[in-house]
Amino acid sequence: MTSIESLKLYRPDVFAKGGDTWNINNLPEREVCEELGIEVVFGVGGFEKLQSSSDLLRGYWNQRKKEERYTVYNSKLEGSNVSMTLLNKGHSLVGHSHPWPELYIFLEGVLRRRERC
Repeated sequence: MTSIESLKLYRPDVFAKGGDTWNINNLPEREVCEELGIEVVFGVGGFEKLQSSSDLLRGYWNQRKKEERYTVYNSKLEGSNVSMTLLNKGHSLVGHSHPWPELYIFLEGVLRRRERC
């Protein structure tokens, strides 16, 4: 999803830009931010670009599994157990269990609890 599509979908109050974006005039998301009344804050993290957010995400997540229904990523942080599953539109997953607790965050869609036999 592009940043413009994300802004339209989530409609945040504030859109924060890193140090490589200097002003509203060179902002690709300018029109959608003005249209939706989203405040833009520049220079988050300083005005020197240390690392792009795209590079940061690529450096943090390893793709573990990809199939028609979903893609699973695991974090690269040592000692962590963080996994992210991106479910493709129109597909579903069946629940599973582990001996440890899990936290699920759904951004959109429908969650249905399946009754156990």
